[in-house]
Amino acid sequence: MHNSPITGQRKSRFNLLTLPQQQRRVLVYLMREGSTNGATLADALAQAPATLQATLTELTALGAITLTADGHVAVQWGRTRRRALPARLWPALQTASRLYSAQEIVTLRTVVPILQFARARLGEFTDHGPGHVLRVKLFATQLGHISALTATEQHLLRAAALFHDVGNVVERERHHLISQETVEKLAANGQIPFSLSEAALVGLLCRWHRKAYDPTRCDDYHGEIVRTGLLASILRVADALDSDYRRFDYHDKLRSFTRAAGPGADYRGRTAAPHYTDT
Repeated sequence: MHNSPITGQRKSRFNLLTLPQQQRRVLVYLMREGSTNGATLADALAQAPATLQATLTELTALGAITLTADGHVAVQWGRTRRRALPARLWPALQTASRLYSAQEIVTLRTVVPILQFARARLGEFTDHGPGHVLRVKLFATQLGHISALTATEQHLLRAAALFHDVGNVVERERHHLISQETVEKLAANGQIPFSLSEAALVGLLCRWHRKAYDPTRCDDYHGEIVRTGLLASILRVADALDSDYRRFDYHDKLRSFTRAAGPGADYRGRTAAPHYTDT
């Protein structure tokens, strides 16, 4: 037994690999997907409610999960050393490592070739290729978990993170608008497994990842309220967070270009202070 540094509660140590298969399946699902209610969990694992309830009771006794008053189930994280990451942040990190859905796999197969071509086209500027959007998706997923987004909102946000820069393949200045149009056209033509209403929201988030937007907007999506403005805000922050050495791998080309453009000129030919990022 040991004390949680966050809650002070007593919890048992256990090895995930030594647990019975059913208990292990429940824990792995919660680690990947985050907190959920019993009905959703039973449906996802194809378990009878009574059988699942027995497993949840066993895991609660082990200190592996917690059952909230509203019926949600969550993994109980904790560490014995104070230098460890606070337990409340572990779910945010774990949710970013969840497996890709079938829909996301199709999305990746669609956007990666486009982004690779766009990256080559914008080779003299900051990287906006596949690596960039995958990092933005990771940041957005973590921020979304901390912001208590619903599963639907997380799905829309992750999709928008993957699509938000595909418009660079046509034009840099209007790429956010072109990204929106691309998502809607691909969905209308059946090239990506998105409904038209789903594509409309994902496209709007792509458009709103830069320039003017409405941070207070909410939309009705199949009877569920989606905080579209909040999702756009998170996407913009996630996009800005991807600013490190991995995006600056064209130093020789950049120096050549800036010399040709003249001292203090930015990539549009205007005089400006040196900068390296442009979301």
